[in-house]
Parts: sequence; C-alpha cells; structure tokens
Amino acid sequence: MKFNKRRNMPKNQYATMNIVMAADYSYKIQVETVMKSILQYHTKVQFFLINKDYPKEWFVYINEKLNIFDSCIMDKKITPILYKNFKTFDHISEATFYRYHIPELIEEDKVLYLDSDILIVADLSSLYNSDIAHTSLAAVRDANLKNVFNAGMLLINNRKWREKNVLSRALSIHEQSDDALTFADQDVLNILFENEWLEMPDRYNMQIFGGKLDLKRYTVPADAVVIHYLTAIKPWSTYKKTIKSRLGRLYRIVAAYVSGRDRRYPLRIALKNRETLPFEKKWHQLSQLSWEDFVENNRNAKN
Repeated sequence: MKFNKRRNMPKNQYATMNIVMAADYSYKIQVETVMKSILQYHTKVQFFLINKDYPKEWFVYINEKLNIFDSCIMDKKITPILYKNFKTFDHISEATFYRYHIPELIEEDKVLYLDSDILIVADLSSLYNSDIAHTSLAAVRDANLKNVFNAGMLLINNRKWREKNVLSRALSIHEQSDDALTFADQDVLNILFENEWLEMPDRYNMQIFGGKLDLKRYTVPADAVVIHYLTAIKPWSTYKKTIKSRLGRLYRIVAAYVSGRDRRYPLRIALKNRETLPFEKKWHQLSQLSWEDFVENNRNAKN
C-alpha cells in the first residue's frame, strides 16, 4: 500500500473495487455492517467514507482489520455548513447530501456508492464491472416512481461527474428550490443526470417496501445482490424485545399513515412487516459480530 500524506491513511494501489459511503458517526454500526457484508465476498476493496465526525482512532482500528483482507478505508472529511439551511424533511439527515462531494474528494474514475441502510448478500463483481464508460452512472429504477433512479446504489463514472461539476450545480438547484425536495439528493441527482444513466436490473438495488416486490409474500429473488431498506423501517429499528417498544413502533406506523406523512406503502404491509424484514437476521448477525470474530470467520475470503 502507498501512503496518503494528506490524511495520513493507507491507500490501496492494488484495489479491485472502490466503494464510497457517506454517514455521520451515529451510523457507525450501519457503516461497519455494510463493510462486513462486502468483505464476505471480496478482498482488495478500497473504501471511502465521506463524513464530518468520525474520529481518527476509528479509522486506525478499522484499517487494522481491513488490512487482513488487503483492503483499507479512507477518511474523507467535509464541513457540512453548506447544508445548514437546506430544506428537508425530519427523517432525512444532512449526510445524504455528502455524496455531492464524491468528484472533488475521490480521484478514482469509477466508484460504487452505497447508502448505509444497505446489505450486500452476493458477489458485487457483475455490478461493479458493468461498462459505464459512455454514461454518467448506472442505477436501478426507483420502485415507486416512474422514470427516475433510486440513489441508494450508484455506480459512478467519476470522470463525467467532474465534468458535470456536480457539487456546484447541485447546490444551485437547492438554492433555487422554495420547498423541501421530496427525495432530497435523489431529486437533484435525477435532474442533473436526466437521460444520462444506465438502468440496471432490480437485483442490484432490491428496495424493501418498494412497489416492485411481491408484497403479498414478501419474497426477494434468489439472485438479489443488494438489499436496500427504504423508509423508517430498518433492521436496527425493528429489533425490539419489549412490549412497550413494539407498541410504540405500531403507533408510529399508524400515525404516519393516518397523518399522511407516509402513505407510499399499504398500511397492511407496513404493519405486517413491522418486525420482520428480508435478511434481517443476517443484518443483525453481522452488526453484532465483533471485528475480531468477523476476521476469524472470514479471513479466507477470496476475490
């Protein structure tokens, strides 16, 4: 590995895959779970974490573990003051906007961006090796909206993003918007890259609670690669054991539906699946597994 003097962090010059995430420190368990799910199938991965508050000690510790997989993670700090006055809804964190900085913070020409509410359940090679030389990005169509892509998984042609001057143009769109954009950065990216994206099969971004799932049986195709937990119903929010917490979740789901804050999904589906999500058990197993135990269990992982 060569050394990156700017951040005093290792940089893997032999990486076969560049993966970007963006999150605040309060989401470190989710970020680590995504990374573990990837490392079950891959080595030689170079991770980039765009963040404002992860301590140096966290990167040192994680890199010690990643080194066993010939992988590393790079600390990409930003100052989020740019987003202080952005109009968003309560459930949307400012971290969702950090991906605008990918072209200026990451020099690699091809990167895979993943939200932190994602779980990888199969080899990513077929996705990552997709040819995007002549397009700005590859993504999966949003399960509930026509003619737009879901921004939770983006295979990015970073050269074209630099040419597009994404950060400056994205900020301009926000400044000109009088109201909160319904889907925050996803709206902006779809404006910027209208007719400039390659549509990928659903299995590369299986949107849980999305309209394209078989909601009655709640099945996920056997060839699924990326599981993406939409809405406020996540694996970490469903894993509750007390009656009080379960009743509280039931109340919040019904209240959100009755008030009109969240009617994108049938109430019966939200209620039925308030505690059970596809791959929920796998998510919890990985999230609760220490890095020491994870390394011991997966040190023989292959490319």
